[in-house]
Parts: sequence; C-alpha cells; structure tokens
Amino acid sequence: GGGPGMEDPAAKRARLGCADPSPTEVEILQLVAQREAHRQRQQFADSDVIRQQLRDLGVELYDKDREWRCKDGRRGVLFTAGPLESPLSDGEIQQKIEEREEARRAKEWEKSNLLRDELRACGVELSDKDSTWRTLAGRSGTYQGQPRAVCSLT
Repeated sequence: GGGPGMEDPAAKRARLGCADPSPTEVEILQLVAQREAHRQRQQFADSDVIRQQLRDLGVELYDKDREWRCKDGRRGVLFTAGPLESPLSDGEIQQKIEEREEARRAKEWEKSNLLRDELRACGVELSDKDSTWRTLAGRSGTYQGQPRAVCSLT
C-alpha cells in the first residue's frame, strides 16, 4: 500500500536499516550545529525537525552524554559549533567572550546572542553553565581567561 510519494527515500532507507549512503561526520556536525542554534533561540519545533532528520539518517543524539551515534557503529562528540576547527586564536576568542560577558552584565541580550552566534559560526562552542569555551580540535578555556594562555603583562 500507500500512494506515490508517501515516504521520503531517505526515511525509507533508515526505516529498513540500510542508511546508505550514511552521512559523513561533517554532515552530522552541520546538522547538530543548526539544531543547537535553534535550541539557543528556544525554537524547539525547528530543533526537533533536525533531530528527526538525523534519526532518518540513522543518527541518534544523546545530549546528556554529549554524543552522537550512527547505526553503522560510528560515534562522536556532540560538538555544537559546526564541523570545522576555529580559525580564531585563543586571544581573539577571549576578546569576543569578554565583549559578550559585558553585554550580558548590561542585560543587552540581543548583542550577547549575536556574539554567541558569531563565535559558534567560527567554530567555538560556549557553555554558560560552567563558563567555558572549546573548539573542535580540543582547544578550550574559561570565560575569565586562563593563566597559561596569558603570557603578557598588559
């Protein structure tokens, strides 16, 4: 049964357990970053649509474990700032974070959100809960700046 156009081919492949071609890690992380952008703006319906897209590709997201897992056995870190290493230096990242923290203290939420989105677009993931940032390659720091990253006395 069912008429033509009832089921999207990708959805059918996923349902049949032959997610082929399976998504690349880059494609997965691009979708994860888009979903995170929606979640940050509290657009949960849009973020759920992307979660479903990933499911249809055979990818399940585990937010608590910060991990994605693919039906084919691959898994990876649920990194929310896209598939590319940040071109920004630690100093440049720190500068943007300080700007954003000032905006937050002044309750300039639009400016603060804009800076967060800029950082994410540049491959920097922020965690306001523990005031830390990190990049795909594993660079990281605190919002206050890290002693080991500060070499000058200026």
